[in-house]
Amino acid sequence: MRSLFAALTLMICCALAPYTAGATHDPAQNTESLLRAHDRFARDFELNGAIDGFVPNLSNDVAYLHPDQEIITGREATRTFLKTIYLQPRSVRTLLHRIAGQASADGSLGYTVGWLEEITAPKNAPAVTQYGRFIAMWKKRDDGWRVQGFLRLASSAALAHVPADALIVDGAAAVVKPGLPAAQRLEIATADSRFADLSIAQGYTVAFTSYDMPESVIVTGGSFFYNHAGVEFAWSGWTPAEMLSWYPLRTEAAGSGDLGWSIGHGTYTFNGSSSYSKYLTVWVRTDAGWRFLMDGGNARPAP
Repeated sequence: MRSLFAALTLMICCALAPYTAGATHDPAQNTESLLRAHDRFARDFELNGAIDGFVPNLSNDVAYLHPDQEIITGREATRTFLKTIYLQPRSVRTLLHRIAGQASADGSLGYTVGWLEEITAPKNAPAVTQYGRFIAMWKKRDDGWRVQGFLRLASSAALAHVPADALIVDGAAAVVKPGLPAAQRLEIATADSRFADLSIAQGYTVAFTSYDMPESVIVTGGSFFYNHAGVEFAWSGWTPAEMLSWYPLRTEAAGSGDLGWSIGHGTYTFNGSSSYSKYLTVWVRTDAGWRFLMDGGNARPAP
């Protein structure tokens, strides 16, 4: 019995070792590493086109959330889809403007967020500029940082200047709690589901203002809404004629237990008429439990 207990203890310690060891690393250095990876990604995107500058920076299991599409899973599936959008990808120059980014304590997961310009310059025609917003979720593996989740929103203009009091610029305060990634993912799925249950039971205004944190940001195709006051403003005005519901389809988490993300399907119903969306939510562990740091979404086809 003692030998069995010792073997089980060794197995658990070995499973946790990469995460507990990683948590001793300098969080600032982890974030600097992430931001350097983002800058390389941005340079590739600008110089190598909308497909060859984007797809090689994705993980094999990437979740790509493009407006008006279902969630696309996998690097090659993303490449195949983008070929239907960009018939001349080399004529497209994409500029990513990052406003914030942060890595987990163990340096295994991170996010960057901002807005983009897409400049298309076909032959014998004037250049056309389109705008967008993005949230990129990053995973660090043996081959370095790769984008594991990417939400893109269409927009009609550049993003307004980030206000001086936007707390996310300095990063979010997180509670580190190392553990098995599978357990961390389950915790995030549970938090996301309870968040959705609260929206159904008491309305989206109560739900979003109960699950936010001081640094939270609501990401839309128009403005970004910063801090708790921004969340209150963006999600004010619920009425009993409305219902916003959603459910997670996938979650990811750092082994350090401080950062993760979820994607899923949402439905908004007003007086019996429904519209359908998909979302990406960035989660941070706080003293009060998992809370959303960022939330954004776009439309998907009706089921």
